[in-house]
Amino acid sequence: MHEINQLFLASFSHIEQLLNARKIGWGKTIFYGLFLTIILTLPITTDTWTTTTQVMDDVKTISKKVPDFSIKDGKLTPEKENEKGFIYQTNHIIFTFDPQGKRTEEDVENDATGEAASVAFLKDKFLLALPGPYDGGVVYVAKSLPVSYDSAALKTITGSQIRKAGTELQQPVWMFAIIYLMLFIPALWSFVINILILGLGALIYNKMSFLPIKFGESIKILVFASTAPIILTTLLSFVYPGLDTDFVQLGMTLLIYLKAVRPLRQPKV
Repeated sequence: MHEINQLFLASFSHIEQLLNARKIGWGKTIFYGLFLTIILTLPITTDTWTTTTQVMDDVKTISKKVPDFSIKDGKLTPEKENEKGFIYQTNHIIFTFDPQGKRTEEDVENDATGEAASVAFLKDKFLLALPGPYDGGVVYVAKSLPVSYDSAALKTITGSQIRKAGTELQQPVWMFAIIYLMLFIPALWSFVINILILGLGALIYNKMSFLPIKFGESIKILVFASTAPIILTTLLSFVYPGLDTDFVQLGMTLLIYLKAVRPLRQPKV
């Protein structure tokens, strides 16, 4: 464990000492990679947690605006005969209440663009439209899920039920752990891919510079060399949420690797 602590510190100072990572066993290297992945997963988890919290706050706000209604003969029926429909938009949800049948399914789908989902109580159906992938790199194509009011889930729904559910809605603390565990595997996969990409670059550099170092040894050095870049960019992510730090991590790790293997370069005669 002492040697791992030394390599951890070497990523911040005494970079040449990272050459000693070549002698570290694969078990310790993999363990250290998992440790770095734990750090990498933190800003992704907090971003996701913040987004889900914002969505739940939007749902609470929207639920308060839903008027009294019930479902009769498979139709959305407001308690007040002259109840007018409305559209309410938040950062994440575009909500439609349309008992008069003025809006179509296509209208609701067109609302679902960017990061906003479209939720609609239309005259004869409930509709959820989620923004899809870019169509030709220009326009989002929404994926919609229509549900008939005759379905068991909706035929007894009322406005008061929605308002009550909105007031009781909350995000349990244990959900943070669930989100973290769900995002850990993608973060680990991304870390492995980045190290392999850097390893290929290091392999080319080693061959061109005639360095006496194997591909596996380069991978070990790169894992430990990524310590400072990962910690620094993680801290940066908390200051600037949503910032794409992959490029910075890759660039810094590569520079640290090049400095670490510099002592292996043969002096020109």
